Amino acid sequence: MANSSKFPLQVFYDGSCGVCSREMRVYQRRESAARLKFIDISAPGFIAADHDRSFSEFMQELHVRDAEGQFHTGVAAFARIWSAFPDSPLYSLL
Repeated sequence: MANSSKFPLQVFYDGSCGVCSREMRVYQRRESAARLKFIDISAPGFIAADHDRSFSEFMQELHVRDAEGQFHTGVAAFARIWSAFPDSPLYSLL
């Protein structure tokens, strides 16, 4: 994969969104190397400010934070997630 992610990645997703939740469950089922840590931003204890972002920023698009603390959003965030599956022919094509 072209990008080099620093693992583990924190994946911030909206667990109250059916589409988002289903997509994250696909990744959770495939994940076995502890490269991805899933954080549900709709969970009662989630505080966006603890992650240097506003809640509305998290709600606008998918966020991934790498082990160095750098945020990646939108399509770049998905590319980081896919990099957690180096042996997958599907994700390597993407």
